[in-house]
Amino acid sequence: MKKRLAAGFLAMLLLIGIAPFAPAESGLEITGASLNEDGSVTVSWKDSGNHGPYWVNYRYSPEEDADFDAWFWRETDTAVSQKSAALDMMVPGESYWIRVEDSAGNDDWYYFRPQRMQYRGLKQMRTRIIPRRQWAGKGETLDYYSASAIEAARRNNSNAYGASIKVNYTDAPSRVLYDLRVAVFLPGGEPVVLHTESATLAAGAGENYSYWSFFDMAWLWDILLERFGSIPLGTYRIGLYLNNGYAGFQDVVMKK
Repeated sequence: MKKRLAAGFLAMLLLIGIAPFAPAESGLEITGASLNEDGSVTVSWKDSGNHGPYWVNYRYSPEEDADFDAWFWRETDTAVSQKSAALDMMVPGESYWIRVEDSAGNDDWYYFRPQRMQYRGLKQMRTRIIPRRQWAGKGETLDYYSASAIEAARRNNSNAYGASIKVNYTDAPSRVLYDLRVAVFLPGGEPVVLHTESATLAAGAGENYSYWSFFDMAWLWDILLERFGSIPLGTYRIGLYLNNGYAGFQDVVMKK
């Protein structure tokens, strides 16, 4: 089993006021993007000037209108020498602006809007997501999150706030390789992938599951505090994805 954490896999850029625009006649052109079965996205481009290497970054946008106030940009952690890249930290089924830039400073933009799907690869599947607080080996279930309590906990490095997440699978028809993603939708609707995990479920294995008794969301709280100085209030949606479809959601209100 391999696991990838969002903070280590992708750099987080906090850029403001950048909007797509028509590319110059540089020969760099994004030719398409596709949502793969494992939930990743492949973007391809052509460049008659061959000005590699290339950098790929992307941000969520629910509409093609470039004025959407996205909070986060993401970028690949290394330059890409070939003319394609696999983007592993998008939320399957959500829409993004993708930008490719070459070493000469030319860039091109592409609006990617895939179909949103429910995961149906396993007939018997149960998903449970429960907000939780944890401290000193103890924990409790929460009806809502408290922004002031989370902010104090991050300052004091004391209580942790997150969720217990469990998805059970039964009666697997054949050997199943799947990618699992945990994402949080912020109050403005923007999704942020916190974790991805690849695993194999063998046929005839009975009931199997992916389970976190406590999934710590400290990375997200720290990013929000760095960006805004406080935790935004509103409704957060914790989403669980298997391959290219969603498996379950839980809405949690963030109060003062």
